[in-house]
Amino acid sequence: MGESIHILHVDDDLSFADTAARLLEREDDRFIVETVTDPGEGMDILSTSEFDCIVSDYEMPQTDGIEFLKAVREDHPELPFILFTGKGSEDVASDALSAGATDYLQKGSGTDRYELLANRIQNSVEQYHNKQRRAVLERIRRIVNDVNQALIRASSHQQIETQVCDILADADPYRFAVVADVDEETKQIQPSTWAGKGEEFLDRFEMSVAEDAPGRKAPGGRAFHKREIAIAQDIQSDPTYEHWRSLALEHGFQSLAVVPLDYDTEFYGLLAVLADRPNAFEESEQEALEELGDDIAHALASLNVRNELERYQEYTERMLDAIDDLFFVHDTEGNLQRWNNAFTEVTGYSDEEIASMKGIDFVPEEHRERTAAAIERVFETGHTRLEASLLTKSGETIPYEYAADRVEHPDGEPRLVGVGRDISKRRKREQELRESERRYRTLAENFPNGGVFLLDEDLRYQLVSGAGFDAIETSPDDLTGNTVAEVDPYSDEIVELLETTFTRALEGETTTTELTYVEHIYDLRAVPVRDHEGAVTQVLAITQDMTERKEQKRELKRQNDRLQEFASIVSHDLRNPLNVVGGGSNWLTKIVTVSILSMRRPLLIGVSR
Repeated sequence: MGESIHILHVDDDLSFADTAARLLEREDDRFIVETVTDPGEGMDILSTSEFDCIVSDYEMPQTDGIEFLKAVREDHPELPFILFTGKGSEDVASDALSAGATDYLQKGSGTDRYELLANRIQNSVEQYHNKQRRAVLERIRRIVNDVNQALIRASSHQQIETQVCDILADADPYRFAVVADVDEETKQIQPSTWAGKGEEFLDRFEMSVAEDAPGRKAPGGRAFHKREIAIAQDIQSDPTYEHWRSLALEHGFQSLAVVPLDYDTEFYGLLAVLADRPNAFEESEQEALEELGDDIAHALASLNVRNELERYQEYTERMLDAIDDLFFVHDTEGNLQRWNNAFTEVTGYSDEEIASMKGIDFVPEEHRERTAAAIERVFETGHTRLEASLLTKSGETIPYEYAADRVEHPDGEPRLVGVGRDISKRRKREQELRESERRYRTLAENFPNGGVFLLDEDLRYQLVSGAGFDAIETSPDDLTGNTVAEVDPYSDEIVELLETTFTRALEGETTTTELTYVEHIYDLRAVPVRDHEGAVTQVLAITQDMTERKEQKRELKRQNDRLQEFASIVSHDLRNPLNVVGGGSNWLTKIVTVSILSMRRPLLIGVSR
């Protein structure tokens, strides 16, 4: 079996006991035999040491082998016990086996009896160890199963830690279980969750796993830094744990295992399990704890992912329910699987009613054929757009524009994901725009003695019309589709003037200026055109040919200037004769002078004595 076999031999004949021990150890070099001569002494040594088998004599002064066997069975019901006696009888053998002896063998002369005894010991110990291993494995299997069941049911980190500690603390030979964090800056171990008999231990427990701290070499420090399980099999005898050994022993802790809880690159803390006996963590036990550590860390990581997905899903759900547009998902059979609040509000159906309906049920009869064709296109090509009316529960039809895409569901089946937007206002705006455009074209085509222009944000002529083009060599076709700078007949000065004027209009300012083009003088007025949100998107410009009016004004000014000159001359020429004629008649001179200076037309005045 490859391991030492510790045997307790009880026989009141010390000489015989020593001989038996020497011969047994010669038969199997794994045997280590410890001899005592009194069953009471045997019970004492059993309470402090571990043995793999007991070999006992039957006839002894104070207690016979059967009574000793019964005492042993009270604390060690499975420990191999072989009654090796010089007194042989069927009654003794029967009593021994009834009391729980593993085997019975009579003493005899010659070494063959010790060879047979060694063989009986080997078989008994092997069966005992196998049974122990099966029990340990079964116990470990239950622990692993219980922990994994708890991990599946847990919905929070705290719940995982609490249930893991409860399960481990209740599993013999464990006495206490604790999950601890490690402070990132101070490297101080900080217990967060625990279970079992050890809370007072935590009240006095202080340990840092920093590089220069004593705890760096303790199991917690090794587990943290190396990210592997660390074991203290015998706290009492190992000097490495001197700085916390007395505290552990005070609370009955004999051995310790610390498991790092890490998954991928994330560290979730340390799991510490303390047992009430030394060497509690055999190889199978360590493997199980390592497996549990991996499972716990994976569960914590999965829970983080799940919580993150739930938060993201909640965010997505709230976001979809917050939008005014319709959102819906249905399968290849047309069954609706998801919809937002706007869908229920607009259609007038309850969620329960919608769950039993198909997407096509919300389309009026006259639109169903092309809607069904559009749905089919989505599953074939992956995308489609469609304008169709939405049929509400009350029978109202609302014009909608739909966009739909095909997406693959995690179950492997495709889904149609669609968004619908109410285009009633857009339809109304489009009608208003068409009516406005019709009125504009009517106005522009009949606009007298000038032109009407509509330009976009690039100063490109979109619409050009008006009766004023008949008098110049440029036609509306020369302008339409071109920017101001692209119109060939325009000079650089005109381009600069127009761009300045129209740009100011795009910036929201109504602008008026005078323009001279092909010997014609125009008044130019540019105003901003705004969309329904108030943003300037176009410029409307109107020109009016002011050439004739300007000429008339200039001619009138020339006539007025000549009249003023004539009035001045007449006033001067008449002043002296009047003075002569009037003599002292100052009142007449004044009247005539004032009349001449104030007249607007030629005036003939006759003067007589």
